[in-house]
Amino acid sequence: MKTKTLITTLAIAGLALAGCSGTGSAEAGGKNVQPLFPDYDYIDEADVGDDFDPMEGMGIMEPGEYEVYSMDGAHITFDLPADPEDEALQEIEQYRQGVQAEPVTYIIADVDNRDGADSVDMYQVAVFDEDGNKYEFSEVSNYISDISPKTDWEGDDDTYLLPNGERLSLEEGSNLRHQSVDLHNEYLYGASAGERKALIRVYEGDDLPDEFTRVSVMPSGAYDEVEAFPTDF
Repeated sequence: MKTKTLITTLAIAGLALAGCSGTGSAEAGGKNVQPLFPDYDYIDEADVGDDFDPMEGMGIMEPGEYEVYSMDGAHITFDLPADPEDEALQEIEQYRQGVQAEPVTYIIADVDNRDGADSVDMYQVAVFDEDGNKYEFSEVSNYISDISPKTDWEGDDDTYLLPNGERLSLEEGSNLRHQSVDLHNEYLYGASAGERKALIRVYEGDDLPDEFTRVSVMPSGAYDEVEAFPTDF
């Protein structure tokens, strides 16, 4: 994995304080001036180099295992992307193929919310490439509902339509429709506080890039976006 050195906000704040006081333990006005975060391993500006830009962040990240911590204390890990042959995906994949929907890409998140203070529903996982394109993984329950056969209200007979427009008989469409309801309900809920659970999320496409510049997760809603990073960083 190609990465670039990352200085955190705390490190930058520490350098600014050190610059103002001369040293972390210098005396000013007869009082000892200590660093704001005395246990932090500050980075010397001379060791960073003139071409370092902290705004460039992690640089290029590659497929593999990622992790993130929610603001409420949950620890989440997932392979990006998941192995399509994983046993946990087979029921969903069989249904997708049964309704002749287009190929997709999955994430299987191990949500350890045993120390969490709130539920985790993995509202969204977003992946970005170097060109600024965004690839969104969303709740699989919603996806299943979206691809389920729909009643053909404009037809002259009682039939169902698949996502690709193919027409099914009332019996065939009803059977698949009932399956979609069962699957939707099975994957509807997230991980409660105190629970550890696998959550599946889906991107409607098979064109996920080979390199990422950012991976973000919304564990509990649209206003709690947090960054995910490779576990081997």
